This record gives sequence, C-alpha cells and structure tokens, in this order.
Amino acid sequence: MTPRPDVICVVAFGCILPDELLAIAPLGCVNVHGSTLPRWRGAAPIQRAILAGDERAGISIMRIVRGIDAGAYCRQAEVEIGDKGCAELMSELAEVGSRELAAALAQMADGSVAWVEQDPALVTHATKITKAEMRLDPSDTVRANARRVQASTDAAPARLELSGKGLRALMARRADDPLEEGDVTVDHGRVVLGVQTVPSSCYRLSPMASGGWRRAHGPPDCGDASSPGRGSSPWPILPQRAPPRSNWRPNAVAVTPALATCCEARLAWIPSTSGTVRWSLAS
Repeated sequence: MTPRPDVICVVAFGCILPDELLAIAPLGCVNVHGSTLPRWRGAAPIQRAILAGDERAGISIMRIVRGIDAGAYCRQAEVEIGDKGCAELMSELAEVGSRELAAALAQMADGSVAWVEQDPALVTHATKITKAEMRLDPSDTVRANARRVQASTDAAPARLELSGKGLRALMARRADDPLEEGDVTVDHGRVVLGVQTVPSSCYRLSPMASGGWRRAHGPPDCGDASSPGRGSSPWPILPQRAPPRSNWRPNAVAVTPALATCCEARLAWIPSTSGTVRWSLAS
C-alpha cells in the first residue's frame, strides 16, 4: 500500500488542488496565506496591503477548500508595514508564517486546533498585480506613487519614463521641493519628481534595460576626485565627487545625499543641477 501523508501543506501555490488530493491526508490540507483573512483573498495580498495603505500585514494558516482562499483559519499573526519594501515585508512574513505553521501542525496533531470560519461580509480580493498599475504617474499623489515604489517587485516593478528612457524606481520618499507636476530635477544627489500635490523624491533608480545599456556604453569615466563630474564619458554626468570603483552598483544608481551619483553610465544622461527635464508614465 502506498503510504499517505498525515497532512499536506502548501505556500504560495498558484494552482487549485483537485478534490482527490485534498481527501488523501487524514488531517487535511493547509495553506500559509499572506494576509489576515478574510481581508485580501487572492494572488497578491502583501502588495495589495501596501498599495491600499494598510498599517499592518499578516498571515493566516487556513484550510484549503474549493473556493479561492475561502477556508477556515486556525492561526493568524500580523506585522507592521511601516516603510518596509515588499521584499523585506515578504521575508518577515515568511518567518512569521513558518512559526505559525509549525504551531498549527502541532495543534492539528494533538486535536487542540480550533478553526474559525471567515466572515463573507469582510472579504476583500487581492487580484494579481499588473505592470501597468505600477507605473508612476505625475498626475497622481505623492502617497500613491510612493506606495507603488514600496510595493514594487521584480515581476511588477515601479516604473517611470524620464527623458524618453525607461527607469525602475527602487526607493522613494516625500520631498518638499517646489516642483510642478511632471517636472524632475537633480539636486545634491537627489532625483526629485514633481507630482500632483507635493514632489516625491526618488532616491534610488535603475534603468529597465540595464544589461544592454552597460554593454553599449560601459561605466562612466568619473574623472579625478579633484575635478568631480569631469571625464572622457560622452554622457553628461552629475557634478559630484565620484565614489571608488568598488562602490559601483551594476544594476542601480544610488542618488541619496550621502552617496555620489556618478556610479553608473546608465543614468549619465540625467542633467546636472541646473537642468530640468520632464518625466511621465512609462510606456
């Protein structure tokens, strides 16, 4: 006789399990879901929590049933979202979820587990994130744009278009610079984007097509430290002291005040502090 498992556990499993499989294990089949159900049933609960401005995110240990994330849960836990990026938040919830799953399995084994049915009136749905909705929008608010950057993932990155070039925004924060909607300036190591209400300071950016750009143009010649911003590169670079080569980041440009920005040719076309260009929705 083929041995059967006592229980089946799945995490981030994007397929519906057949009834025949659900009936195999005596203790049933459970899932570690990335929200405190019934809020955020569906494919992208953590990103949706960030985009909606939720203060907290969480996990649920739930029974798998035929409906999507509709089963009863036995354990839940929450963490504060704050300013954590999506990857950091996912990693933290993975740790929490593993602990809660181990505790749930112990309760299921000794018969002390208590299942709570979800309230249908409180259900919200976390549909899959599309790339289009992660585009930064100068006509939107600073809060909405900052949340897009915070919820960004490799699969659906926060993007914008700057002087006809596609960029990915890796970090962003509110700035108080007086910019018009759609304007962008580079000032003292910051790239500042003008939006609907107040500017959003994007302080780490990377081009979308990074590999080809680097192969075509290579890293910039940032010049002598005594002559920051000068060198043989055909692209205009920011007039700031160049960091050592060991600090170059192949796929990102740091534009924080604490770190000089002349570290990648891929953003060399951004004008100096005296220049102003436009930014817009990524294509």
